[in-house]
Amino acid sequence: MVEIKNIYKQYGGKTILNDINFTINSGEIAVIYGVNGAGKTTLIKCMIDLIKYDGVVKLIPNDKNQIGIYLGHEVLIEKLKVSEYLYLAGHLKNLSKEEIKNKINTLADKLNFIEHLNDLISNVSFGTKTKVLLAASVINSPKLLILDEPFTGLDLIIVDEVVALLKELKKDNCTIFISSHQVNILEDIIDKIFILKNKEIIYNGSVNKNTDLTNFVLSYLK
Repeated sequence: MVEIKNIYKQYGGKTILNDINFTINSGEIAVIYGVNGAGKTTLIKCMIDLIKYDGVVKLIPNDKNQIGIYLGHEVLIEKLKVSEYLYLAGHLKNLSKEEIKNKINTLADKLNFIEHLNDLISNVSFGTKTKVLLAASVINSPKLLILDEPFTGLDLIIVDEVVALLKELKKDNCTIFISSHQVNILEDIIDKIFILKNKEIIYNGSVNKNTDLTNFVLSYLK
């Protein structure tokens, strides 16, 4: 579960987020939409205590070993092999050596990068780097998963692999929060959407499955 109350964030006197409020129930997939620069990444950094903010963030579970986070390619250690990076991710979540080994093989198979396990991260493609980061974020079978723009730069095949993984996590009652500016990718599995514009949440709720989500979101963002 995620509960956000009265989040305010300023940089140098400039307001970035203004009175942000929303709740995501356990096992739901929620997506926050907004144009580039709207404040989505800033909000996620507030949620995971990377930056200071005013307001209240409640994450359940609040144990880091049960939370998965995807923040983008800047957190990769490119001098490591893919397998070494994933081993480190599992170790940081206090998994045993055997658990880490099994998880690496399972996730590499599901996301189709098993042939790259012994490659240096610096030598694999953008899409493979994204898959490695996603694998690292779920290596602990999290009960809460927070993803910042996970679909940027991915081709349709990789997007399908990622969506399949998210569906599987949802079946295991994982709460998933995703920031995105790409609207149509997740429309079949979203429980709740938030639209961020002009520093505020201007829409907070569910959308009928028959709704054209792209046009719905655009109608708020224009």
